[in-house]
Amino acid sequence: MKLSDLKCLEVIVDGGSKGNGDKNEGYGSYQIFAIDQQDKRTMVRQESRIDLGKATSNEAEWRMMLKVLNYLHSLQQKMGKNIPAIVHSDSDLVVGQLNRTKQCKAPHLKPLYEEGSLLYLAMPDVVVEWIGREVVVEFLGH
Repeated sequence: MKLSDLKCLEVIVDGGSKGNGDKNEGYGSYQIFAIDQQDKRTMVRQESRIDLGKATSNEAEWRMMLKVLNYLHSLQQKMGKNIPAIVHSDSDLVVGQLNRTKQCKAPHLKPLYEEGSLLYLAMPDVVVEWIGREVVVEFLGH
């Protein structure tokens, strides 16, 4: 697909955690699609089942969102222009905090929130939206 044909990028991202306490094992995945002017979707990047080590579910959601935002930011830097993108997540917490409808009160999440907020604000053509869990499972399988 030529850059001139690109309408926007669409991202599905998810993070999670298995186990409790010290045995939490964080993981996550994302898929990035290019959407052309005729709304044809082409997968351009996929990261499946990334091991995040010890992480709560909220930490895993944030860390995966940061991976996506960093990727989009580096892509925009490389291209030398803003690229419209819609990032979908089923994390009400992360989506709410990035869109400033929820506060970040947990001390262990504040550094992730602060990094994510700076990246998000630096990309005015990127929108982060909540989607239902069933859509995430359909695309990412978990």
